Amino acid sequence: MILLASLVGIVSISNLISYVIVGVLAIVGVLAVRHSKKNALIAFQKETIEAFQQRMTLLEAEMAAQKSEIAALRDENALRKFQLDTLTLALKQRGILVTFDGDLITISDQHGTQTARRRKTAATSDPSA
Repeated sequence: MILLASLVGIVSISNLISYVIVGVLAIVGVLAVRHSKKNALIAFQKETIEAFQQRMTLLEAEMAAQKSEIAALRDENALRKFQLDTLTLALKQRGILVTFDGDLITISDQHGTQTARRRKTAATSDPSA
């Protein structure tokens, strides 16, 4: 009988140890899963931030290039305006008056002859003409 009681005590202790081990393993497993999910999320966030930073750098470079192009176009536009004004003044001194009204250009001379032309744009021009 004592042998049976001590055997039941050993089984109870071994069951208790098994339950403790299972419980500890379960807790460790949950913590490991949480840790791996956290690490995966941190890695994903880091990659996303790096991708956004690369895209931002690219957009900033494009914006700088466009600002440079806009400045060059403004300079070219100012030059063309100066050339057009100079040409218009030179023609006026010769008795030829040139006026611009939107896309309509009118040229008049001293004899009262007047010619008007509508400027063709890329959208309205005929490629076969």
